[in-house]
Amino acid sequence: MLSAIPTLCPTSQKPTCVTALDVGTGTGLMAAVLAERGFIVNAIDTCENMLKAARRRRPNVAQFSCAPAHSSSMHPEAPFDLVCAAMLMHGLPRAYRRQSLIDMARAAKHAVMIVDYAPPCRLLTAAIERLEGSFYQDFLHEFPEDLSGCFADVSTFLLNRTCALYLGRFA
Repeated sequence: MLSAIPTLCPTSQKPTCVTALDVGTGTGLMAAVLAERGFIVNAIDTCENMLKAARRRRPNVAQFSCAPAHSSSMHPEAPFDLVCAAMLMHGLPRAYRRQSLIDMARAAKHAVMIVDYAPPCRLLTAAIERLEGSFYQDFLHEFPEDLSGCFADVSTFLLNRTCALYLGRFA
C-alpha cells in the first residue's frame, strides 16, 4: 500500500519539503517511509507501548514522542513541511477527528497527507472495525466534508480497493 504513495519530494533530488510529522505513528511504518523519501521525521502517538515498538523496530528513523493528535501544532519543531497520519482518522469520533485535522493543518506549511479507508463500505472491514469500536462507517460518509472544511484543495488517490491517500493543501 505505502509503495503507491505519490512522490511528494523525490529522493533523486534535494527535496523541497524536508520536515514531516507522523501523527498516530503506531509502530512507525509511515515515519520510516517518510525517512526513506528524505524527510527529517518527528512522530507522535499517545500509546507508550506503540512508541517503544516504533523505537525498537525502526531506530534512527524519527524522533518519537508521546503526544495526542490534537496537539500537532504545539510540537516544539512545528511547523512541518508535511503532516501525515496513516490509518488513524477512522478510529476517531467525528468531533475529535475534526479537531485533530484542524490542528494538523495548523502544524503544516504545505500539506496534510492522510492514508485511511476509502468508500465504499466493505462488509468484512465494517465487522472487524465494529468489534474494535472504531467509527469506520461514519468516517466513510463524513471524511470528505471534514477535509473540505480544513483545506482549500483536497486530492484523493486510491491505493487499493479499501484505502486511499487524501492530500489536503492550502490555497
